[in-house]
Amino acid sequence: MHAAGVPVDYVPALPLLSLLEEGHTGVSLFMTLSGYLFAKLLDGKQIIYKNFLRNRAVRLLPLLAVVLLLKATIWVANGTPVQEAAAWIALGSILPRWPNGAWSIAVEWHFYLILPALLFAVGIRRESALMLVFAAIVLRLSLFMAGWEIQPIGYWTIIGHIDQFVAGIYAWHFYRGGRVRPLVVIAVAMAFVTCYHWFNIGGGFYGTQASPVWIYLPAAEAAFYAVMIAPLRRIEIDAA
Repeated sequence: MHAAGVPVDYVPALPLLSLLEEGHTGVSLFMTLSGYLFAKLLDGKQIIYKNFLRNRAVRLLPLLAVVLLLKATIWVANGTPVQEAAAWIALGSILPRWPNGAWSIAVEWHFYLILPALLFAVGIRRESALMLVFAAIVLRLSLFMAGWEIQPIGYWTIIGHIDQFVAGIYAWHFYRGGRVRPLVVIAVAMAFVTCYHWFNIGGGFYGTQASPVWIYLPAAEAAFYAVMIAPLRRIEIDAA
């Protein structure tokens, strides 16, 4: 593995191991699974939105609050003004500022805010999932062409991870009652692993800050993980 901020100086000879070398892709797997699980849990049910948000807040916020308060306390003890620490906590709910993976909770919360709309769109018309992913790609491309650094947007924000949430929802609905062809799974896996290997060779996460690859990488991860988890739907049907 490599130090933070330094491009990889070692690329595994076996392409599959690039997924481990570039372990940050696990966040995309988590987001895809999140979309899949919420589509499963809420399928056919009426969502009382305020109750849903309250339930998620009770589950996520207590531990998050403890972690952030401890971090802010350390900062204040080291001389950071209280107002600055408080602003850091508040802005972290919008911008990717929380440390040690806590930023992903903010992205997950943004997903909850738009979840009913996503479930409705994909549930009514399956093609909506493809349209939403395409719109996310176009948005990232537009931001890149406007001069934005696309890696922080593609990795640290909902703009980069909405592809995976939508793909997870799509995986639940699309494979309802059907079987995933093994050849499709194998072909998608081989294509993605090969591409990720070349991504690793090209510098990996820390060597692609200015690369346009982050315009498309979130969508590629979404497609890969959706295909990988889609067989769960069939397993659940067979088990029932």
